[in-house]
Amino acid sequence: METRVSLRSRLQDNHLNYSWLIYALKLRGVEVDKSTLSSAVNGTISGPRVPKIMEASHFVLDEYEKFMRSITV
Repeated sequence: METRVSLRSRLQDNHLNYSWLIYALKLRGVEVDKSTLSSAVNGTISGPRVPKIMEASHFVLDEYEKFMRSITV
């Protein structure tokens, strides 16, 4: 559960939404719709796709935060 809260918090902290994340995931080859992403983050679905979605989402946010830090210095 902590991972799901962390992902939601990271999106909010960076002023990003699910639509942005879905697009970023699509660029990385992870196809997910808003309903599936929301359910994965909220913990209402499980299965083999959920860890992949969560891992890819955190990776995308890591890259985004790293990029934002590099241009604000």
